[in-house]
This record gives sequence, C-alpha cells and structure tokens, in this order.
Amino acid sequence: MSYRRVALLVTVSSILMPAIVLAAQGQLASDLFKIQFGDNGITSLKRVKDVHDTEYITPGGALGNLVIRFKTPSDANWRVASEAKLSGQPAPGSTALDYWIGALDPTLAASSVKSSSSNNVTQALDALSDGRVPPPGGWGVLDYALHFAKDPTKYLRLGYASSLSAWALVNSGTAESGYGYWNPGKENDGAAGGGFVPEAWGRGWIGKQMARGAWYYSAEEDVGYCGALRTHAAIITKDPILGEFAYGAELTRKGDTVSVILRDGPRTRLHVIRDNQRLHMELARDGFAKKRPVLVNDSLSRIEFTLENRVKNAHTTQLEISELPAGNYSVTVDGRSKTLQIKGGAASQMIDLAVGASATAKISIANAR
Repeated sequence: MSYRRVALLVTVSSILMPAIVLAAQGQLASDLFKIQFGDNGITSLKRVKDVHDTEYITPGGALGNLVIRFKTPSDANWRVASEAKLSGQPAPGSTALDYWIGALDPTLAASSVKSSSSNNVTQALDALSDGRVPPPGGWGVLDYALHFAKDPTKYLRLGYASSLSAWALVNSGTAESGYGYWNPGKENDGAAGGGFVPEAWGRGWIGKQMARGAWYYSAEEDVGYCGALRTHAAIITKDPILGEFAYGAELTRKGDTVSVILRDGPRTRLHVIRDNQRLHMELARDGFAKKRPVLVNDSLSRIEFTLENRVKNAHTTQLEISELPAGNYSVTVDGRSKTLQIKGGAASQMIDLAVGASATAKISIANAR
C-alpha cells in the first residue's frame, strides 16, 4: 500500500523528557521516561523506575495519528489527513520525533464502485468470487483489447487475469503435496470448487457456511473453464510498466526478432499487440508445438513455428490469420513452398497447410517482396 503525504509536519516534542538520549533503534530514554516508537507513532511510554511498571500506550496502539481536515483554495471539499509516518530517525541527542501526517492511497477494493451491470453490491462481489463468471467475462474484455481498443493495456491485463482466475479453484497436486491445497486427499484430486469465500468466515451465493477458501462443493465452474479455454492465447505486447513480454508464453529477444514458447494450455492462438501493430493467428485443428519457439520479427515480414500434428496422420490444416501486412508471401511447410497473396486488414484469411503424418512440421511465412 503506498502513502501519499501532505505538506504537514507534526513534531512530538520531548518537553517532559529532559536529557533525552537515543537508547537503541526505535527507543528514546531520559531520567524520567522511556519510549518506543515506530513508523506510525509512539508505541510505548513508561516512567523510569515506576513502582508498578505502567504502560501508558494501549497494547497494539500508537500515539501519533491525528485526524486533520483541511482544504486549499482550489478544493471544493474538505480533505482528510490522518495517517502518521515517521519522517526519519532522530539524531543522537535529539529531543523530538518528527512525523508526516498524510493519507494512504486507496486500495483497489476501496476505490471500486458499483457499476450499472449490477444493482446489488453483494451479488456483484459474489460474481467476482465465482468460478463461473470471471473467465467468460475476461473473454469479452480480452476480445475488446485485441480487436477494438485504441489503448489495450488495461483491458489486456484485466481480461487475461480474469481468464486465469478460476484455475485457482482446482484442487490438484502430487502425492507429496496431499493431492491438492484446498481439500487434501487422493479422492479429491482434480476436483474444483464452484467459487471462493474471501471472508474469514462466510458463505457463497448457494448459502453454505465455510472458512475462507475455495468452496468444498462444485457448481457451474465448468462454464468458467469453457470460457477460459476459449480465451487463452499467447499475446506479444509492450506494457508501459512491464515492458516487452508475452501473456501466456515465455518471451526472449534476439536482434529484430522475438521468440515465444507458448504456455497458455491450448497453444492454438497467437496475437501481436504492440504500439499500433496488430497480428492474429489461430490454428484450426492442430497446435503450436510444445516447448518449440514461435519466431516473429518486428516488421511482421517473417514468422516461423513448429506445428504439432494432433491427429497423427497426413491432412490439410488451416491457419486463420488477420492484420498481417498486405503483400505476396512465401508459405513453406517442411521445405515445400507456395506463394500466397495476403490482403491485409482486419478481415480473416485462411491459409491451407498440407502436413504429413509426422508428429511435427516446420512452417514459415515470409514476405516475398
């Protein structure tokens, strides 16, 4: 949680503490008093040689926080500063502790507001903790990020995170881990709870009382997983905070080319969403080979990957592609090439890939120029 301070410095003076000295880190002492202090105020105050050793600060409390209401000429409403923060360690021989008074930046929960999509706050929070609702919702958000948003950053983050959320409800593991975190036991391996209780003790919409964690009963989370599987993809992007990376994949760069190894699960979809550049690829019946890199250069003029033959026989599979720059491209499958005209633009174009019975096939798509 970050801290936003206002231009107000409060000094806790040592008027009653003559000859004060810095006894140790976080402690001050004099002939009359001993105090302990922390980042948020004075946490202990005792008299020296007190017959009854009385603590004048409530255990767990602190002397330092003040509630200050103020406003500047440009403020329409009063503002509140109420959180103390130590401005620095006192120098040896100092007779004062200096604290800033400010405000903590609001958390996501504190800054969230009810949207028009729900007139019932409880129902809205239940939906966010449900295994059914977030992944399909993320599907729609991510689709908007990929195909419509001018600045897709926040939609990529929200959409992809939503698609992953329900997987946290799966109870699974090795024998050493007890076959799962939520409900250990081999008989529960692979089961999934229908939602999540965020309170220390609460209940989901179905009414079952339980402690915090994944529900111990299933519901409609299969709908959520269907949405997740239709969402998962590898997305090469440039995030203003994270920099160049890939959702659902491991990304490395060499020169003008990025290499991504898909980790999204289905391994059938790849998108490039960086600056004003867009590219969308989806394999119809096969997939990008496991642990094999997909190479994409910065101009999108060359793409290379290994196709995983999932039916283990010779067949023609299709690659759906859109927003590849228009031009004539050489499409090569295991050394056999053909020239294909790419129209460019948002409309999808199908590329036929005739593969043999081998487990994999090498594919390249290069601008012929």
